[in-house]
Amino acid sequence: MNLGSVYFSIRNYDKAMACYRQYLSICEQQEDKKGIGVAQGSMGMVYQAKGDHAQALEHYSRAIDTAKDLRVPADSCVFMLKKANLLFTMNKLARRERE
Repeated sequence: MNLGSVYFSIRNYDKAMACYRQYLSICEQQEDKKGIGVAQGSMGMVYQAKGDHAQALEHYSRAIDTAKDLRVPADSCVFMLKKANLLFTMNKLARRERE
């Protein structure tokens, strides 16, 4: 997971995604629901950075749902904020296209 964050910070999104997918797989095998939610949210960040807004929204939503199910408000808030920021950005882009 931490290695994925390093790759993300240097904008190597493909390697970051590979790390996050591996982390997700490990968390699923161990039934670590909190880890699953964090991995989903991290994958959403990569998709957003790559401009795949639909996938980013999907992964943010999964992360939010997991955090709500586990009653982890801090994680829920983080991913809600990321999702809201993405929706705001998408709205701005759509307005520019209409002008």
